Amino acid sequence: MKRKILLIGIAIPIFVLISISIYIYLSNKNTIQNNVRILKKAVVANLNDPESARFRSLQLQSMEGSVLDRLKLLEIKNYPLLLKNWGLVFKYNPELFQLCGEINAKNGFGAYVGYKKFYISGGEDPIPFIAMEESNDFPKNMCDIGKDGVVYSEPDHE
Repeated sequence: MKRKILLIGIAIPIFVLISISIYIYLSNKNTIQNNVRILKKAVVANLNDPESARFRSLQLQSMEGSVLDRLKLLEIKNYPLLLKNWGLVFKYNPELFQLCGEINAKNGFGAYVGYKKFYISGGEDPIPFIAMEESNDFPKNMCDIGKDGVVYSEPDHE
């Protein structure tokens, strides 16, 4: 009898922990997918032919870092803070996302112009920056800042 109570006492917290982990994972997955879609739409909004846009080397970065990185920064003595503010550690803030990659689209003559690096940050009114010249390193520099916080990337399709 004591053994059953002990097993139940262990199984219930494990079940609760697994349930919470699944909820957090699915919530973050939806947040990430929605923000990739929103930021891609913002990047193509002012192109001559938005439907022709092709992306490659896409990375969604969180300036907060990944959830795993944030957990590594916590010290054991701060775990009570974790329980109080779990949303700050386990959930992503879309305002702190940035999408980086390369885009190719058709110009006014219907020809593809070649892949150009781009950068766009999340927030209320995201404004994309597309490097029209190879010498413009702004998108690369901005994306290098957040390279440790990659939370999503797409394989190249060509």
